[in-house]
Amino acid sequence: MFKKIGILLVAGLVLFGVGCKKSDNANDAQSEAARLQAQKNIEFEKTMQSLTVNDRDFDGLSNDEETNLGSNPDDPDTDSDGVTDYDEVKNYKTNILKADTDGDGKSDGYEIRRGLDPLR
Repeated sequence: MFKKIGILLVAGLVLFGVGCKKSDNANDAQSEAARLQAQKNIEFEKTMQSLTVNDRDFDGLSNDEETNLGSNPDDPDTDSDGVTDYDEVKNYKTNILKADTDGDGKSDGYEIRRGLDPLR
């Protein structure tokens, strides 16, 4: 009889004691993962809000930069030549207000995609 009670007691500890510990640990890990994901989501939202406030068209130039340059802060390619305002200002030094900076009849985007110089 004592042997059966001992076996039942051990079985109970295994099923409930150890099982609960594992379950608690699993729940803790899931809770921590959910907390970290929620924190990442909040940080992402803050970043997106900041970008929206400072760069409404997400082209890499701030709204203030675009306003100072005369370009449209709501359009990533003000002159519609296929090159973002950022790339025109920072990389190619082309005119963000003219689709064809050098006036040769080919848009800046056309020339850049073909390896031509949009400034000549």
